Amino acid sequence: MSATASIIAPSASATTVAPIVAVVGLHGGAGTSTVAALLAYASAGRAALCDVGGPTATLWRRADSGHSLAAAADALARDALQPPLAVQGPGETTVVAGRPQLLPGHDVTEGMRTILGQAATRHALVLVDCGCRSHPAQASALALCDQVVWVADLTVIAIDQITAVLSAGHDGAPARQYIAARGAAGRSHLKDLRRVASESVAPIALLEDVGDGRDLDQASVDAGMGLDALIAEITR
Repeated sequence: MSATASIIAPSASATTVAPIVAVVGLHGGAGTSTVAALLAYASAGRAALCDVGGPTATLWRRADSGHSLAAAADALARDALQPPLAVQGPGETTVVAGRPQLLPGHDVTEGMRTILGQAATRHALVLVDCGCRSHPAQASALALCDQVVWVADLTVIAIDQITAVLSAGHDGAPARQYIAARGAAGRSHLKDLRRVASESVAPIALLEDVGDGRDLDQASVDAGMGLDALIAEITR
């Protein structure tokens, strides 16, 4: 990998390989980018945050590095990757995210593997916003991750749909799975969610609904203890 492609950050030792965590929406508008940004924020500046890209990419609004993960991987394969690859975002989180664009039509897996692998040696945590896996590059990124956080809005998706996703054994999905359930959960919801967590051995974090604004400090407070519990599970 050329020097111009380097992700430079001050955190983890080069001998440490951090967990690489996919954040994936179970449906459109689930809040995937918001949850990914909150998890990075909760890591107190020790994370790299990457958006695979696509027409609905939203992390660029927080910190536009000029390259989404897929676009950077595509440029790397053509030896055309120029800085800046990454920028420092809120809390000194390293962000790889470009403006919404159509993703490359060919396989960018190896390029993403290189970039994510390098990020994992320089950070304590790597988070990858994979959207809703609506593009092959997003599915490829998911397959490169060690863990996955499925994001669901409880006002939109039914509990049995969450169960189906956890039990489906998606191709390339990592073994360690979590659910970030957004929105208010009623008593019946809580009972069903406890059952799903027990049956699937997948921890479920309940996040209070938060807006998609830029104030991550306030949003992390609004998200409640579920955010702290989720980051603790991911990094333990």
